[in-house]
Amino acid sequence: MENLSETAEDFEPVIDQVPDLGLTLDVGHANLGGSENKSIAIIEKFGRLIRHVHLHDNRGGQSKDDDLHLPIGTGTVDFPGIMAALLRAGYDGTMTLEVKPEFQGVGRNSMAAMVKKVQEF
Repeated sequence: MENLSETAEDFEPVIDQVPDLGLTLDVGHANLGGSENKSIAIIEKFGRLIRHVHLHDNRGGQSKDDDLHLPIGTGTVDFPGIMAALLRAGYDGTMTLEVKPEFQGVGRNSMAAMVKKVQEF
């Protein structure tokens, strides 16, 4: 199951019914539909269920038109905070950069540097 603008609490009824359901955390989607990114709360509550992560940036907003899939670091998504939360949760799975092909190399390098920096703390 992939998040759109849901909160961690929105997932509870479904996970109560299907406790081993795997989650795809989309950090860009979690930045929509509210005043703060919902990724960290989802990670803290359901980190054990996260099987995959989608990475892209945006500037927040309330509609699907605000789901811009910007290059990493060009929007308001708190990637260092999210990476730290994923590491604390023991996440060691796959991540997909959901950006245009010309931004994938830079995005991969940015994310690798962030993970390395977070791991040092």
